[in-house]
Amino acid sequence: MQNYFLLSLLPLYHDNGLRIMHEKLRNPILNTLTQLQNAIGKEKEARDQKMNTIQSNGTMENVELSKKCTNLVVMANKTGSKIRENNWKEKNEPNELELDFLENFGVGEQKNAQKSAYMREWHDKYLADMEKVLGQKRTQPRNLLTEQKYKSLMEKVKFAESIHKTNGQVPKHLNSILKKYRIALVNGPSGEMAGNYLVENGTGRIIASVAHLFNVLHKYHLLTGHRRSISMFNAVKKEYANITVESIITFLSGCQECKTGTKNERRMATLVKSYEHKTRRIDYSQFYRFGPDVIECRHCAYRRWTNSPGKPTNALRSHLKKYHMNVLKQYRIAILERDGGHSKTEDEESDQNGERDDDEDKQRIVPMPTEDEESDQNGERDDDEDNQRIVPMPSAEDEESDQNGEMDDDEDSQRIMPTEEGVGHKTEAHTWNDQFRSAESINILC
Repeated sequence: MQNYFLLSLLPLYHDNGLRIMHEKLRNPILNTLTQLQNAIGKEKEARDQKMNTIQSNGTMENVELSKKCTNLVVMANKTGSKIRENNWKEKNEPNELELDFLENFGVGEQKNAQKSAYMREWHDKYLADMEKVLGQKRTQPRNLLTEQKYKSLMEKVKFAESIHKTNGQVPKHLNSILKKYRIALVNGPSGEMAGNYLVENGTGRIIASVAHLFNVLHKYHLLTGHRRSISMFNAVKKEYANITVESIITFLSGCQECKTGTKNERRMATLVKSYEHKTRRIDYSQFYRFGPDVIECRHCAYRRWTNSPGKPTNALRSHLKKYHMNVLKQYRIAILERDGGHSKTEDEESDQNGERDDDEDKQRIVPMPTEDEESDQNGERDDDEDNQRIVPMPSAEDEESDQNGEMDDDEDSQRIMPTEEGVGHKTEAHTWNDQFRSAESINILC
């Protein structure tokens, strides 16, 4: 249907009027298109010219920017130095006598000169000590490399790497070296690019020569705050592979700040240290007989098994203080007279601190017999007086005689106890013997 309609319009198109109208409509569109194409071409040419000018002038602009940056940095450094100088002048204004010295030499220059001389002396001492350490060893250690051996090892690694890059066959003695080491561009000990260094394969840790180790150790010694050898070793081994504790100890022997610190520590230790006689040790062989299985007291029947738990000296010392204080004091006095001088002993301090008094050692409160036992002999008594009574403790000879069975029958049958009224009072033998022996067994176990 549409095709039939278009065919019907063809004879009308050949008419001059329709053709003129079509050309009038088509010409403006062609003009606008040509104008657009011309404008786009001009814009493209202008853009290309601009890019060429930018590329040609780019280097000059970069140079100008770098100059501006350097000028800014210089100005900032000048202002910072002026501020520091003003602060220093405000804090440390020199006297008239010091002006000549400051003008001629300068404080900063003198300190730098002293520091550089100290560092040179320390460096030379370290190298000399390391030469002694290496000379004392029978075989040359592999991890401590002199400058000559370090350079020869680097040449071997370079030669092996060049063969490996060309897919050649590396010799066996060089192949083992190539598996362990490689050459890499790393930062130096002070932070600058130091160039090529030997690096451990796998970990990437640096291998430095003995001459370079001084700068490495000095850097980490300052970073750790003048710490000792183990702290420095734990910090350095993360970055360097051939650091040893021996080399660190050799390095620390030249640090003057560490030496002054240790001197101050020793001085403080002597000031804080207690008296010599106060901390004197006891010669326990003077008071005890030491056997393979048991320790026996020389003054009583006290025994202690060697396999019993606890520290034996604590038990032996406490036994002496509780039951043989006079003997221990005589022993201390004899030692002080032999050495000369007199000072406060541990026993005198223990008396002042309230551990135990001599009067308390001589007596002990023990329970008295019941009212029925007393009433059979002396009649009735008051309850307050009979509840407890102070009885003198037996001496060392009495303890030995009681346990060894040397006491007489008359002494075993009765014992006289002083009362508050001063009247002697007798008790039955079995009650007092049982009570005394039970208390004595408790003392021995203690």
